Order: sequence, then structure tokens, then C-alpha cells
Amino acid sequence: MEYVRHAAPVYGIQRALYDGFAMSFQTLLKHESAEALERLITQHLLKGAPLKAVFKAPAAPPGDRHELVEQYWVEAGDGERVDPESAGRYVVTPGVKKHLSSLARAALLRRHPILLQGPTSSGKTSLVEYLAERTGHRFVRINNHEHTDLQEYLGSYVTDAEGKLTFQEGALVQAVRKGWWIVLDELNLAPSDVLEALNRLLDDNRELFVPELQETIRPHPHFALFATQNPPGVTYGGRKTLSKAFRNRFMELHVGDIPDDELRIILNKRCSVAPSYAAKIVEVMRELQRRRRASRAFAGKDGFVTARDLFRWANRGAASYEELARDGFKTLGERLRSDEERDALKETLVKILKVDNSRREETLAFSVLYASAEEASLTQRLTEAATRALATADAAERDARKNAGKTSVKGNTKKDTLAEVSARVARRDAADASALSAAMAWTPAARRLFSLVESCLEHSEPALLVGETGCGKTSVCQLLALLRGQKLRILNCHQHTETGDFLGGFRPARKESDAEDATKDSVPFAWEDGPLVQAMRDGDILLVDEMSLAEDSVLERLNSVLEQGRALTLPEKGGSEVEELVAHKNFRVLATMNPGGDFGKKELSPALRNRFCEIWIGASSDEAEMAQIVQRRIPEAPLSDYSKKLAQFWSFYREAAGKGVARSALLTRDLVAWAQFMRAANDPSGEGSAASGCSRRLSPEEAYAHGAYLTLLDGLGLGLGLPEETAKRLADGCREFLRRQLPKKAHYAIEAASNPGGFSGAASTLEPPKEKRAKEKRGATKKVERSRDDDGAFVDDDAANLFGVAPFAVPRGSLPRGAVGAVDAQFELNAPSAKRNAARVLRAMQLPKPILLEGSPGVGKTSLISALAKAAGHRLTRVNLSEQTDMMDLLGADLPKDGGDAGEFRWADGAFLSALKRGDWVLLDELNLAPQPVLEGLNAALDHRAEIFVPELGETFRCPPTFRVFAAQNPVQEGGGRKGLPKSFLNRFTRVHVEPMEKQDMTHIVASLYPAVPADLVEKAVTFVVSLAEAARAPGGSFARAGAPWEFNLRDVLRWCELACDKLKREETSMTRRSSNDELFGDSFPVRRVAEALRETHETIFVRRLRVASDRRECARLFGSAFAGVFKDGPSFDSFSRTSPVAVTLGEDGALRVGGAALATSRVGV
Repeated sequence: MEYVRHAAPVYGIQRALYDGFAMSFQTLLKHESAEALERLITQHLLKGAPLKAVFKAPAAPPGDRHELVEQYWVEAGDGERVDPESAGRYVVTPGVKKHLSSLARAALLRRHPILLQGPTSSGKTSLVEYLAERTGHRFVRINNHEHTDLQEYLGSYVTDAEGKLTFQEGALVQAVRKGWWIVLDELNLAPSDVLEALNRLLDDNRELFVPELQETIRPHPHFALFATQNPPGVTYGGRKTLSKAFRNRFMELHVGDIPDDELRIILNKRCSVAPSYAAKIVEVMRELQRRRRASRAFAGKDGFVTARDLFRWANRGAASYEELARDGFKTLGERLRSDEERDALKETLVKILKVDNSRREETLAFSVLYASAEEASLTQRLTEAATRALATADAAERDARKNAGKTSVKGNTKKDTLAEVSARVARRDAADASALSAAMAWTPAARRLFSLVESCLEHSEPALLVGETGCGKTSVCQLLALLRGQKLRILNCHQHTETGDFLGGFRPARKESDAEDATKDSVPFAWEDGPLVQAMRDGDILLVDEMSLAEDSVLERLNSVLEQGRALTLPEKGGSEVEELVAHKNFRVLATMNPGGDFGKKELSPALRNRFCEIWIGASSDEAEMAQIVQRRIPEAPLSDYSKKLAQFWSFYREAAGKGVARSALLTRDLVAWAQFMRAANDPSGEGSAASGCSRRLSPEEAYAHGAYLTLLDGLGLGLGLPEETAKRLADGCREFLRRQLPKKAHYAIEAASNPGGFSGAASTLEPPKEKRAKEKRGATKKVERSRDDDGAFVDDDAANLFGVAPFAVPRGSLPRGAVGAVDAQFELNAPSAKRNAARVLRAMQLPKPILLEGSPGVGKTSLISALAKAAGHRLTRVNLSEQTDMMDLLGADLPKDGGDAGEFRWADGAFLSALKRGDWVLLDELNLAPQPVLEGLNAALDHRAEIFVPELGETFRCPPTFRVFAAQNPVQEGGGRKGLPKSFLNRFTRVHVEPMEKQDMTHIVASLYPAVPADLVEKAVTFVVSLAEAARAPGGSFARAGAPWEFNLRDVLRWCELACDKLKREETSMTRRSSNDELFGDSFPVRRVAEALRETHETIFVRRLRVASDRRECARLFGSAFAGVFKDGPSFDSFSRTSPVAVTLGEDGALRVGGAALATSRVGV
């Protein structure tokens, strides 16, 4: 009735009654029900009068403030009025006119919000946008999602350019103040509590309260609120049914599917295709929908066809029915993940498009579909593109250097320097892409992917590449950027990716130099464009890597960029006017993701996926294709003969592993690494050179066997949660297959590969530094020709600049062995198991990949890497990860500058970035404790790109050749917050299993580090600790169950010996003159005194740790058993359970004595 009162003076009482009733009851109904109600309205309200007689446009209101839209005069806004249909951006069909009529009628009042409900791609949002443009109203939209926060509507406090906290109003607040038309897209995806907060704005009160401002805002007269949603139910996952109380606040319009005849008209006019082609395209869509309803075919999300898909298909510009069929398969079929569905689509296309029977097979044959990506043609095109790119980059670098040397006006020097840096970066990128092109194996799958993505780029379509890790998604994108002569900007997503990582944000303004213009007013913060904005401005290609890891709230911000208008609003920049950015004509968007189902991986929402041309890259199962990939890495004889052996091994392993998680242990990326290792190890220049990293050249058989252990058998099952029995069965099968592949005379290579670092007849201990320096003085150090007999011996060769365990070595670092700057590692590499573990790590270091070490606690993972770094002269940066680790801990953050002005910041590198810049070694300890978003943020630094992008600096850092990444983790079953890691992440590592230390290893290490302890007592101490560990692990045992799990390992023995030696030293030396460690370990003590010290201190290390009396009794029994014959009276449980008072005194020597223990004290305050 309110509408009738408002409209009757202009449109007459009869029409006002009809419109008011229809607006309140008819427009929310589906087509059939709406027609039935219309007949009743005509009969009872219009008394049978024809609608045409009622619906006549009244005279125009006075002034020029209204626009006639489908017989309704809608009040215009303050902006320019544009007719999208005349501009060729919109097609108005009879159905669209009817919807526009209902929408214009509902917009007359502007007091009530309007809800448009209908299927995806039915044109709900575009209806509002069309009406807004026709009437000159500013149009904005908010994309809702399951994690929408009220701040996205209202705004939040941000730091402005002057460093002050200011309230940045959200889109809704700005629209209410300025009279914009706003659309809340996907309304029923937003959380209910967020929607309920809008009640005051949706009610008759029409006011918006902003808590942060403590302000109630009354809407501008031109303000109008619209909302869209898909119907709740199974078809559109995640959509909920809105409460009746909330929904009743809206006037509802139902927007149904576009009728076939109108869809044909839209395709004909919008995409400029022939009417006959448009009819066939619509017919194909209906046939696929019929198949979807009749069977399980096309039942998945990727089989759902929308109007956007048809527009994409039609825009390809086919010139014949055969081309139309091929374009249809590329746009609709290449995203399907089932061969059954792909065949059904081919059948439908051939049937409906009436392809000639004689050409049916040929029309959709592989060779015809991807004819543009023939190997010879691709190779030539990429070679020419690489040559052009290098020449262009060289010329730009020369020009930049020339300009940088000229005297110019103030300010140009900095600009020229940046131009020079940019030119060098362009040259480096071109060289990398050229090398990638040379190494690329153009298999049928690679040519298919290249052709499909190239078609998307040519037609300005966003492309989404979905496939398992290592299938070449990123590589193809890099090569296409090279071919097109465009810069590729890569953004790696993770779960903590923010909108600012795409768009940019206010960053602390950093002075380039102290000589910068001091008279110029400086601000502490300045806006810096993010990679998306930079790419849109410059016409670059943006690659969004691992897109599905980012939150939906972040990705939905890209919706407007992925639409036909390719525009972006930047309210985040602030200012009196919101910047609207329209993309450069050459701007393109590519995205990659792994399929859902792995740890932390999810599928994108249907609404977002539908905005991309999706391409599915299935896992290859073709042995010949694998051989072709490997052949590209080892093209020279005699290694080229092994490409088929590698492919056969891969095929065998896939069959043996089945379809379970074990199959992911050997993927394409692993096979390529195997081939790369063989080429490096068999390099003719590998005669002890630092360039090759091997102390001798391996034979092809040796390289093949070592490669098998390096890429698979050393770490089979690590991080995958495979049962021990399954991993052992697979490993045994693989070893047997290797024996069948290699001739019998080469089986020694398999044994050597399974036991690297094993003792041989050669000298097998690391020469002490003093003796080595003495030989150097005598001129004894020279390059030595090494043979297979030297394998297992330490390589510490200054002439070759290598350190390692033959036959594997690494280039020496800049730090001298044993220097203060090197990491001090309490570890002994000469121990048998330690040496074998070191040899495995050194073998893994022959590839430029990060290395993951997994083993039980206490096996020496961290100590092993520390000892290798020290021995090789490399600085090691250890980063201890935890569940609270953040990206800023690794990369850095802006911190207040020491001694600087208020609001002055400086960038402080994180541990990882700092080590990367120096080219040091990095150890990421407790890898599987860190949050997955942090780990995924390092993806680019861990794969072939070897770089990391820091959004806060807007800069990409390349990993220098000396930079190496190691990671250590305990098995998932150890608990304590440890979790499984995604296959796509684990696949970036070479996995090495660190075998547990045996009794002789522990004895060797302890004896080497604590020579003051007699050898027989060391052996007894190790025996005691080993017996504790065995008792604690015994199945069904009762020992050490309280407070479990317990670990008794080498750490305990070392602490025990250190405590005992300290006790002995305190008895001989006053606390004011403590001896150095070297003097301590060089002393010798009577056996009886050492034994007593061990007995007295073992209570502190072991007994007091245990929580129940029965465990302490068992510990006393095991101690007595291990030290049988050493003491006249063994330790009794009673002595461990005493609770008598302990005297605390301060001696004359300044030591604080608690019972028998003495603690040194400071003189301060004594």
C-alpha cells in the first residue's frame, strides 16, 4: 500500500494497485506460478482490462532528473547516464525487459532492499549494473563468502600515509553516505550474525550504526541496496536458507534461467556468432544437462555448464562446425576429470553439430585439437623468443647504465638506477626461461597444456590449471610469458594470504639514502602497488600459484577483474575519490592449484571456478611419455640408454604401489631429479672438481643405482604415513627390480648405494686439523686421483676445494674448517652410522633441491647438519619452527628504527631471508610442527624457481648457488602437534631417512667427545641407556609408561658424562678458576673416581625423571646390571627416594652448596 500511495499520482490508481500487488507477491515466484497469479490479478484488480491499456508510460516528471526504463520513470543519480545496450556491452531480450521492468518498479521507492534470487550466470548482478548505468548511479558490489566479516561492510582502522590510525570506511558505509547503489553478492553465503547486524539499515528506520565511529548514518536519498543469491540446496553447496524474519525485509525478484531462444539471441549479438552456431551451442548445453539428469555423467562440479561457458565457447570465433566442435571440447571438455565424461561430450558435439561421418574421428583427434603445439614449431618459436628477450634485456641494461652515468636533474639518478636493476632482472628472467625451454620435454600432455593455455591468453580468458604437483603447470606459464614477450608476476598463495598481498598497501616509507631530499616533506607510510595492480597497470601476466590455498574472502576480491570489464576499485588507498583501475589490454590472469583431497588442499567455490577457463592436467600413465621426459635430461650417450630403464622402473613402482598414498613417493618431478643426478654424477669433468660435487666420476650403473636410493629408497614412505611393513615390502621389490635391470657385474653398485659411507680399505677417518695443516706446510696437499677403492673415505681436499665422503662431496665454503664463525657441533662424523647418514645427505646434495631428514628423536638430525656445515666451512642458520611460527619470523618485518624519529621504520630481515642473501645453509627444524600456510609460503624458494617474493618489500630475491635448505622432522606418530604434510610440498624435497644410532655408534661418539671417561665405563654407560630405551619401547611392557612417551638416547649419555666430568673437575679445582673444555677433556681421572661420579650423577639424569616408584626400582636394577662388577654395592632404590633435609651453605670460595652440589655465584649482591 505504501507503493500505491507513492505511485498513484504518477501512474494512476489502477496501475499502482497492480504494480504494488505484483511487486509484493508475484515477482518472487517462478515463471509458471507467476503467470497463474497474473491472471488472478488481472481478473480481480483490473476487472479484466488488458494490461497494454494499463501499461502506458505517463508524462515525464518535471526537470531532467528521471530516466524512462520499461515504462517506469526512475530517478537518476549524479553520474553520467550511459545506455549499455547502445555501447554493445549488454543485450536486452524480452525476458531481460521483463526483469528490468520488475527491477525498475521495485527501485521507485528506494526505501526497501531488493533481493534477486536465481541460478548462477542468469544475469542477476548485471541487471542491477545495467539499471545503475542507465540512471547514472555509482554501482559497487561486495562479494560475500562463508568467512565474511562485518569489517568488510563497515570498515576498519588502518594506518594512513602520515602514520596515523584513521578509520577506512567500508564499501557499505561509503555507499550509504554518498548515495551509491550497492549489491551484496551471494547473500546466503555470509554468516548469519553479519547479516543480522544490517537489520537497522533494512528496516523502515533506514539507518546504519558504525560502532567504531559511534555514529548513526542516515542514507543519502539516492542510496539503494540490492542483494543476489543462488537458491539454497544441494546444487549450490554452502548456500543456506535465510530466516523468514530477515528475508521478509526484502522485496524479492526471481530471475530464472535464460530461455533458449533468448540465449541464442545473446550469443549472436554479444559474441558475433552466426545464429545457426548460437542455436547449436545452446542445443549442446541442453543435451549435457539432460545427460546430467539422466545419469551420473557430468554430475560433478566440473561438469556443470553455465552461460559463462557458452560465452567463452562462442568468443573463440569458429569458422566452421568442425572448428566449433573443437572449441567446444576445449572450453567444456578439458576441465573434465573423467574419461567417461570426456567421451560423452565428444559424442554429444559430433551428434549435434552433425560432423561428417568420415571426419568424426579426425575432428576431435589429438593431432588436430593441438596442431598449434607441434614440437618442432614450439622449439623454434621459443628459441626465437628467447633470443629476442635476451637481446631486448641486454639493450635495456646498456641504456640504463649509460643513463645512470649522465649528470641529470635531481631525482633522475634514482630512477635510472631502478631502470638498471629492472633491466638486469628482465635479463635474468629471460635467461631462466631460455634454459627452461631447452630442458622442456614436449610430451603430448605438455603440448596439450601449452596449446590450451595459449588459446586462453589469446582470447583474454582467465585460465585455471588444476593438476598434481610436478606436471608442468608453472613451467608452461613461464614459457608462454617468454613467447609473448611479457613479464610474468608470480604470487604464491597460502592460507595466510591477504588481500593486501594482491592489491598492495601502505608500507613504511624507506629512504634510499641519507642524501635523499631532506627539504621534501616525507611521510612515514606510502602506498605500494601489489603484484595484481602492477600487472594491471603494466600489461603483465599475473600467475596466482596454489590459488586454492588462499581464503575465499581474499579470492572473491578478484571477481571484478575476472569479469568482462576487467576493472578493480581500490578503496584501500583512501582519499576523497576511490580509484577505479581498468586493466591494460595486454593484462592476463593465470592460476594454478592442486586438486582437493591432500592435506590442506581444497577445491575452489563453483562461483569462482566458473569465472576461469579450467584445464585439468591428469597424472601421466604412459611409460613412453616418461621416457621422453627423462631423455631430455640425459640426451648424451651412454646415459641416454637409461631413459627407458628409468621409465620402466617408474612403471613398475606405480603398479607395485597401487592407487594408495605410496604412489606419490615417485612422481614425475622425482624421476627428473633422478636423471639430473645421473648426469651430474657421470659428468666427464667430475674428477674431483667443485663444479661437479663428486670426488670421482661415477659409472652409469653406479649413477643409476645411487639415483634410485637418492630419489626413492632412502626416504621411501617418509612424511606419507606408510606402515613400516608396506614401506619394507616396496623397498625390497624395488631393489629386486634394480638387480634385474642391471647386469650381474654391476650389482656391486646397488650394494654400494644401499650403504654409502661404508668402510673400505682406504683411510676412513677425518684427518685432524693439526695434522692436516702440518702436511700443508710440507707441501703434501695436492689433487689426488681417486678410484672406487676410496669410496667411504673422507674427502677434505683443498686443491679440489671439496669436502665429503667419497664419492660424494660438496664445495667448501668461505669459512675455514673449525673457524670461530662456523657452527660448533657436538657431533662425531667418524661414527659408523653418523658417517653413513652423512654420506646419504652428501649424496642428496648433488641435486639443487632442499633436503628433508626424518628420524626418531635423538638420532642426530640437527647435529649431523651442524657437523657437515662446520666441516665444509659453511655458516648454518638454524630456524626452530613451531605451531606459532609466522612468515614474518622467516622473512622479516618493519620495525621502529633505533634512534630514529617517531614513526620511522626500518626493514629487519628474518632468519630465512638473511641466510638466503648471504648464501648460507638453513636448517628448518621440526618442519611438521609449523603451520602449513608458512610452509606453503616458501614453495617458490624450494622448487626450480629458487626465489622468494616478499610482499612488504615488493621485491623478489633469488637463491644464490651456495644457499642450501635442510629440514628436519620427527615422524608424525611421535605426536606433540606433528602433522602430515601435503604431497605437493613434500615432493619438493629430497627425503633422507636418518637411521638410528647403534650401540657402537654411541660408544664411538661419547669416547671421542669425553676422553676423560675410560672406554670400558663409556661402554657400560651406553649399555645402560640402551637398556632403558629398549625397556621403554618394549611392546606390552610396564616400564616408563607414566608420563610416556620417554626417549633415552645419545643426548642423555652426553649430559651424563658432562655432569660427571664437571663434578670431578670441581673436586680438583676451585670454582674461581674453571678449566677450559679442551683441558678438561684432555685430563685423565682414576677409573674408580670416574665410576663414582657416574653413579652419583646418574640419579639426576635418569632416576628423578621417572614418576613412579616401580620405574625407579627398574632403573636401579638396569644400572646395577650394566655396571656389574664395578661397584661393591650397587645403587639401591632407597637412596633414590630419600626425602631428608638438604643443607644449603655458601662456602668461602663463593660457591653455593646444595647438598653435594656446588654452584658458582656472582659477586654482585653477595
